[in-house]
Amino acid sequence: MKAATCESSIGHNSQRESERWENVIEQALIHTEAMLEDSNSLYYYHYHRIRYKGMAMHIASKYGRFDGLRVLDIGSHQLHFITVLHLLGANAQGIDVGVFTEAPENRCLSARLGISNQTINSLEMDLADFLLGKTYDIIVFSEILEHITFNPRRMWNAMLQSVPQGSILVTTPNVFSLHKLPGYFSRLFLLSGYGIKVEEIISTITYGHHWKEYSVHELKQYFKLLGRDFEAEVFTVEGTDIFKGAWLASALRSFLISVTNHIPLLRFQIFCWVRPGRTISR
Repeated sequence: MKAATCESSIGHNSQRESERWENVIEQALIHTEAMLEDSNSLYYYHYHRIRYKGMAMHIASKYGRFDGLRVLDIGSHQLHFITVLHLLGANAQGIDVGVFTEAPENRCLSARLGISNQTINSLEMDLADFLLGKTYDIIVFSEILEHITFNPRRMWNAMLQSVPQGSILVTTPNVFSLHKLPGYFSRLFLLSGYGIKVEEIISTITYGHHWKEYSVHELKQYFKLLGRDFEAEVFTVEGTDIFKGAWLASALRSFLISVTNHIPLLRFQIFCWVRPGRTISR
């Protein structure tokens, strides 16, 4: 009976701690939104807000704190998540391509918060040199993996060496997310093609495409193929959607996402914690 009471107490404490973090993170999200003035930035923020919250909750669960955590956000984009981290007390810095780091609204926000947000125009060519001699508790690699078109070994090795006692938090869309499947199958049925549409290749800058989206199985295989230096915990998380475009299509998309939140294999998003394996010298 005493053991059961003890376990129950631990469970309640864990739940209360999770609720406390959820409230703290929610306040950081609200303050972050209040700082955004550009309409496109606000739309992107609303679209990805549940991802930002999920990432922060997973960091809180894993580390139990934000204060003093050294975090590098690779692909800081419009500074949404790095702002959340900063407000929560992390020592966060970002890197991204110049089109984002040099955007006036991003430069203004980074200066206002005192956040370092540097330009790295090529992950393949420049990231390893940037990371040389630097160490972090967490590297955030969010919504980047699906854009990569080069052999990633050197990039991953450089990141792994920079978190000798830490982890890399990866997020990427789930290729099996149910709301995407009707589009895949309709294009196959109509024999119009598969993968990225031709008009998207012509109209969008190269690193803007999702060249390869992954399943949970593929991501596990991905890190296994990179070698024993990599330990990866891969799982799906819930997603959300906001209306844009044709009403019926948007409504159907939102409905499918809400349904698949209850089906892990078909959920909207994949999260992955990557950390050094046993063969990495610490």
